[in-house]
Amino acid sequence: MKVVVLHRHGGIEELQYQDYPDPTPNDGALIKVHACSLNHLDIWVREGVANKR
Repeated sequence: MKVVVLHRHGGIEELQYQDYPDPTPNDGALIKVHACSLNHLDIWVREGVANKR
């Protein structure tokens, strides 16, 4: 699957688009994600200012 990974705080250049192994489900359901989004808190965490607000 494709993932967007943040390894350290910084600008948008710190976001890395990578391949990641598909999870192997145990007992339970596997959910297909059609779309996802970010909110302002996600951006503040990336910038390292979430605790300052």
